[in-house]
Amino acid sequence: MKYISNPLYVLGVIILLQVGLNPDPTFWYGVLFLVFIAYVQNVSYGLQSRAGTRSSNALHAFTAILASLVFFMTLRYLYKDQMPLTLLATYMFATVFGSLHGNIVSRRIEKYIGAQTEAPKNQPQLMRFWPSMIVLLVALVLQAMFVPSSLSPWMIAGLAILTLIDNFAFAVLRLARSSDNYWFHGFAALLQAGAKFLGLAIMFNYEMDWALFLPTTSGGVMGSLTGQYFARGISDRINAGFDSHVVGDKNIEWPILQIAVFSLGMVVHGIIFGQNNFVNVMLILGYAFSQSVSFAVVSRARQRNHNTYLMWASVFSNGIWYLTMHQLALKNITPDKTAPYVVGGVVGSLAGQNIAMHIEKKIHARMDAATV
Repeated sequence: MKYISNPLYVLGVIILLQVGLNPDPTFWYGVLFLVFIAYVQNVSYGLQSRAGTRSSNALHAFTAILASLVFFMTLRYLYKDQMPLTLLATYMFATVFGSLHGNIVSRRIEKYIGAQTEAPKNQPQLMRFWPSMIVLLVALVLQAMFVPSSLSPWMIAGLAILTLIDNFAFAVLRLARSSDNYWFHGFAALLQAGAKFLGLAIMFNYEMDWALFLPTTSGGVMGSLTGQYFARGISDRINAGFDSHVVGDKNIEWPILQIAVFSLGMVVHGIIFGQNNFVNVMLILGYAFSQSVSFAVVSRARQRNHNTYLMWASVFSNGIWYLTMHQLALKNITPDKTAPYVVGGVVGSLAGQNIAMHIEKKIHARMDAATV
């Protein structure tokens, strides 16, 4: 039963079979390198995900920079090979392992520094980290002025702003996904999906050039810090709950109205583009929906106290993310994919929130409780 409930065993067997049947040393090197970098990516992302809903902005700033660096390196490596499906199992294995360890390490750090899910009401810690933001902005200006690259200063600034919006919205979305408020969640997902799509379009168009790293990191750290601070204020103002569906009698209702409203984006898409590129549009819609369902589930799982829940959620989220990026890398990002990506992302995120709440109620997975 242990082997069935733990996806690492299944993925590990698949990788060993691939390595055994493929004697090419280049493939072995690719597997080892991807295991290492994807593992570090998800350890750092797990740290950032939990830090974004805790009370320490210092921990959040550090983990945001680390996660940005490792994510850029991983995506750049995979994009250069157009996200080969032969490395899917390897990526999933390393990311699941990293997600689990990131959660464990994060809980230990939080306990050591006393970081809790509730930020101190009398300590606006955000202001303490403006010096870090200023350093990043100065570095960004120096790059735009003095470092030769294929990117214009306007493109560098635009990418930094898009990444700032993306990470600001994602920090808000991370908290919104862990709450029980669908409208809060839906609008945060809409803003984040739109900014993410445009940012990916720029990065893929410039083939993940290293000149993109500083703009994405600067915007990412600033957006993540400000989003964390802003999200907590919103959740307090609208009285968003986090464990009411687990410990209380609150019914878990489907977000039917919210899904209907946000799905209107596909109507607008049909008016503008008609049935052009229908198959690829439907593929992107399906991938984006599935990706966001899995992202919402794994985002909530990282905040809770059930490692088996986290591992399986991580399997689906990382596997579907890989397939979505594979589709975008092969077909390129064009304007007609905007609405399917954004609508699928928002609707999937709302559906994933509902699915996760049902799972958490069934397995009694709560925030800030002893690990099961």
